Amino acid sequence: MNQNPKTPDESNDSLSAEERKLRLDEHKLEIERQKLLLDNSKFAHDRSFIKTWLPIILPVCATVGIAVISSTISLIDKKAQEEATKRAGIEAEAKDKHDWSVKVVELYLKNPASFDLTADKYKAGRNLQLLASVAPAEVQSVLEIEVSKLTPSLNNDGNASAEWLTTLGAISKVQRAIHKSSKAAKVLYGRDHALAEAVNAQDSSAIAKPEEVGHFQDMTAYVQYPETRKDEATTAKELLVAKGMTIPSMQVSSHPPDRLLVKYYLHKQKPLAEALASELQSKLNLKASEARKIKSEGHTMPDGILEIWLPN
Repeated sequence: MNQNPKTPDESNDSLSAEERKLRLDEHKLEIERQKLLLDNSKFAHDRSFIKTWLPIILPVCATVGIAVISSTISLIDKKAQEEATKRAGIEAEAKDKHDWSVKVVELYLKNPASFDLTADKYKAGRNLQLLASVAPAEVQSVLEIEVSKLTPSLNNDGNASAEWLTTLGAISKVQRAIHKSSKAAKVLYGRDHALAEAVNAQDSSAIAKPEEVGHFQDMTAYVQYPETRKDEATTAKELLVAKGMTIPSMQVSSHPPDRLLVKYYLHKQKPLAEALASELQSKLNLKASEARKIKSEGHTMPDGILEIWLPN
């Protein structure tokens, strides 16, 4: 007959007390071994990167992130304030320029004698210099009008008269005041705004530009001619206008030179004067020509002006 298998209790009952004690100790030891394994796993987890460093890194990252965001916002606010200040400065300048433009025009229309270089050149020069400090562009326009009214004059030796040299000196001082005021505005309102101003002022006459003149355009030329050279004077005027030069009313000269003279005031104008003298001589079929520098006699000379003297 088959025997039924014994249950653990029945097996234990068949063991002696010493064997039962040994088995119980083995079972306890296994339990302790399992507990040790669990403790090791827990210790390894506690020493892991996430468990050890994450609680430290997260607050640091959060602090750094907040600092970066705050710095970015501050920088954006600062740039916005700078742009607003710059715009306010440009708007204020535009308003001031408009106001002074109106005032200069009103002053000129109401008191033209105060700016007339053919009358009191000292007074006119001082007035123009004063206004140039606040409205250089408008004074430039006034100066062009006044320059167009002038006529060169000679002394008994055939050289520029003292009165004419004094007038030229007054023109030069106004030019310098205009240039100085324009340069100061560039420094005050920044390079970008200055560049825009320079573009807007490109049509201004070279009379108010102490920089080197590299071409004839925008220069002014006074044409003097004898009665016998009226046709040649007209031809010369047409040639000069075609080059972009401004020609005030031509004057009949009672003391014409023996050759075509192109007179210039500044040494840097010599190449232009020589080229123009040669071209006019050929165009007008004249025998001789000369580019001659005017003696300043201690006066400062203006830029952007030439004199054309036709011969007998």
